[in-house]
Amino acid sequence: MSGAALLYLLAALTSLNAMMINVKVPHMEIARGDALHLQCTYQTTAPTKNNLNIEWILVEEVPSEMEPTIDVIQYFYDGLYSVGKNYKGRVNFTGDANGEDCSIAIQNAQITDTGTYVVEVTTPYDLVGTRKETVDVTVLVPPTPPICKIEGKAEYGETVKLMCHSEEGSPAPVYSWQNYSPMNQPRELPQMSIQEADGLTLRNISAKTSGFFICTSKNKIRAATCNITLAVMPRFSRFNFTVTTHQ
Repeated sequence: MSGAALLYLLAALTSLNAMMINVKVPHMEIARGDALHLQCTYQTTAPTKNNLNIEWILVEEVPSEMEPTIDVIQYFYDGLYSVGKNYKGRVNFTGDANGEDCSIAIQNAQITDTGTYVVEVTTPYDLVGTRKETVDVTVLVPPTPPICKIEGKAEYGETVKLMCHSEEGSPAPVYSWQNYSPMNQPRELPQMSIQEADGLTLRNISAKTSGFFICTSKNKIRAATCNITLAVMPRFSRFNFTVTTHQ
């Protein structure tokens, strides 16, 4: 192609109406049950937005052979829109779709909402530019309120294990422990204690071991706690302990 022809082609292309799409946050992690806000704007040089079409679809993390993409929501210039069956009652446009705001919000996010969201904005008049953008979304599961319990006899010289477990959490929760005196003063964990993945082992316990033990179950999205009140008694004496759970 000659230089003159190339210049002519470039001039012709720049005279065409162009579409540009911009997503504010291209990668997102949110908690299950929260609202998922996909913020997006577009700009067009077309003189009219007749037959404007805005479409959001989901490409699942593990696409189904029967349904490789899932319809989320589609907007038409005349104000009509349609919603995919998996999103009925959960999704809507949050701004003026005809006014260059293609943002949407999905309520009550589910694990199945994980994947790549593709937004496409088109008109018959925009012939060049970027018509599609993507947002990668991962829906995580906050730890459920953990259940605390004690294994073993809370008597002098014994070994007990304080157990803490959340039924759900993705990524898997990590557990940590804090210790408070009977006067509710923070203190170091007992010297003869071992923190393990499934609990806190206390060896050779004594009256000084008595107090409050708080377990925190945490992953990258959120945390929840439960606590045990441990009362260590002389051997063969009865003891009491209580377990409470907090979110």
